[in-house]
Amino acid sequence: MRFKTAILLLALWFTPAFAFHDQKIDHEFLVELARDAVLVVISVDAEGKGGLGSGVLISGDGLFVTNYHVIHRGVKIECFFYDEDDPKSYEAEIIGIDPAADLAVLKLKLKEGMEPLTHLQIEGDLEDMKVGEPIMAIGHLLGLDWTVTTGNISHVDRRNYVTPYVKMIQHSAPINKGNSGGPVINAEGKIIGINTTVRMAGNNTVGVAYAVRGDILNETVLKLINGEEIIRAGLGVQLRQLSEYSIKKLSELAKDILVPNVFGAMVVDIKEDSHPHKQGLRNFDVIIAVDGIPTNGSSSVASELFDNEVGDVVKLMVIRDSVFMVIPYSLKVMEFDYMAYYDERKEQKETQNEPEEDDE
Repeated sequence: MRFKTAILLLALWFTPAFAFHDQKIDHEFLVELARDAVLVVISVDAEGKGGLGSGVLISGDGLFVTNYHVIHRGVKIECFFYDEDDPKSYEAEIIGIDPAADLAVLKLKLKEGMEPLTHLQIEGDLEDMKVGEPIMAIGHLLGLDWTVTTGNISHVDRRNYVTPYVKMIQHSAPINKGNSGGPVINAEGKIIGINTTVRMAGNNTVGVAYAVRGDILNETVLKLINGEEIIRAGLGVQLRQLSEYSIKKLSELAKDILVPNVFGAMVVDIKEDSHPHKQGLRNFDVIIAVDGIPTNGSSSVASELFDNEVGDVVKLMVIRDSVFMVIPYSLKVMEFDYMAYYDERKEQKETQNEPEEDDE
């Protein structure tokens, strides 16, 4: 019995050390692996204005991924590597876009006879993305060439208002403007996310970065390179985030409406005989849960609908005239005016009227 106890104590003593060692990043290995796979992406619009971001190669023949907002309204897209032996730029063509996830797949126009390019593999299994796992973020931030930062996964199922239609990884690696589209890689050198947004406090980052998750990235990439259209399911309604401020405004617009709470998402602008009206929703209904999961605002509603398909029926818990009710709701094709959405975000940045969260 004492012998077994001693063996157990030894196992407990050594296991944490080995487990921790396995989670360490071999920085030299990853830097060498990823250096040639990360590129600068420059997008020039019809007015000659340029935007700069990052991208990461996912195949030897020049396929790469970046954020949609990096190439938004781009009529000419050029890419280059920080390589002293080959400083020339390469033009790129768009293979497909997924604006709701802020993703785009492009392909470099390579020179004939070039050897296969160094590329990284996407980690498409959510179960292999663990909170606390060390990661590395790579990109061309603030116009500086090829910068590496490190951190840990803080959350694997995070919502954010900038890209509310997909769930994200939150991580602690410092990123800034120019990191957009660059990869977040794990200790095995696999892409577990594409950097997309960063939480801001004033004009300073606070160590809270968001990246489109590898499983969502993998699904999008496979569909786009196969020429498939990405269709997402939605309610087909306009929602307003409830807060003390918004409730005050709503009470001024509709004095006869009683809003019994300060959380949830309020339905507005429903027309008679529209799909939402036929499904049972009414103006000023407040959605507080989807399939029993509490929601607070349009971003959390959209996030809870992410895994559903067009035609699926979900149960919406709503408050109407101070009465709780559950409405079975058949989902329709999500309507998303992404051109206007990203135009607005671009204008916000240009006027320096930055929200609390912004594209980095």
